[in-house]
Amino acid sequence: MALGCKRMEEKILRERARQLIADRRLPKVLPSPERINERTGVPSMKIGAGAGRTCALCASVISAEEAAGACEYRYETGLTIRFHERCEDIWDQERQGLG
Repeated sequence: MALGCKRMEEKILRERARQLIADRRLPKVLPSPERINERTGVPSMKIGAGAGRTCALCASVISAEEAAGACEYRYETGLTIRFHERCEDIWDQERQGLG
């Protein structure tokens, strides 16, 4: 069930981020800043990506309008996570223990 980033209170998003990190369903570290595949040039982080995909924190779909501020992280393990701009800010703070 999509929870909806805009409708969720920040407190709920923060609690969810902490739980997903604790459960290892969201990583606590950023991917390497190097490109994942130098031959193909796939970057480890991309801004403005994710339209039509599900946000890893709030579980709602990133709309075309929201995609400009959305970001995508790709890890060497093959994991790809995407966030709304607001959700990424919250995840970033919580993974660093700044929330």
